[in-house]
Amino acid sequence: MAEQWDMRQAVQKWGVTKLTKWAVIGLGVIVGWSVLSPFAVVPAGSRGVMTTFGKPSEDTFTEGIHFRIPLVQRMHLMDVRIQKNEGEGDAASMDLQQVRAKVAVNFHLDPIVVARAFKEIGQSTDEIASNILDPARPEAVKAVTAQIYRRATDYPAHRGARQDCGAAARKAQPPRNHSR
Repeated sequence: MAEQWDMRQAVQKWGVTKLTKWAVIGLGVIVGWSVLSPFAVVPAGSRGVMTTFGKPSEDTFTEGIHFRIPLVQRMHLMDVRIQKNEGEGDAASMDLQQVRAKVAVNFHLDPIVVARAFKEIGQSTDEIASNILDPARPEAVKAVTAQIYRRATDYPAHRGARQDCGAAARKAQPPRNHSR
């Protein structure tokens, strides 16, 4: 009840138009600051790529606060922490029995090549993983299956083929070139 009385008193003292004007100004300042903020924050475990009118810079921004030109530049965040990518692969043993394997790959984006990966492969860590890991996974499963599983009955005995599959996946992916 006291709040209503205070509001009535404020309306009587200031008038409705004056209160509305100040409320609109306050809301405008908050929205304007968020849109026109000259700061970009890169959180821990991420790297940033600054784009100017959509053109990515060659520099990779580390964790922290960075200055940007509002409405002209935008900071894109790329996760460089270890992530897990899962999928299934199908192959055939030497006796033509179907082998299905569930494959989990732990990966991370190399912080040194974030800007290059953003420009050439994809604009998010998930997009980069799907463009590189998803095509390589079936080929790695087929390569390991052809080497290890001569017959379908060999499958349960070779559960330790994780390292072999990982090595095959590394061979299937394109070579990393850190030079610019």
